[in-house]
Amino acid sequence: MSERRREHLRRIALELETLRASIHQLKAEEDAGSELLPGNNTVNRRHALEHAFEDLRDSINHMEEVLATLAEATGEV
Repeated sequence: MSERRREHLRRIALELETLRASIHQLKAEEDAGSELLPGNNTVNRRHALEHAFEDLRDSINHMEEVLATLAEATGEV
């Protein structure tokens, strides 16, 4: 177990947390902006945005799971 490898895994985990927070903030801004849009396309746009943000969250979750698996496989946890 090298300290360098452990630190690298910690930095990646922190970057994923930062990415998750940034995406959450972007979603909040999009949600606030969606309220201002008139018309029927608003529902379709909201649905598309919700799906996109859900995909992003799922991707981050997957990366965290893979990182945990990597850490376990290399004996870092």
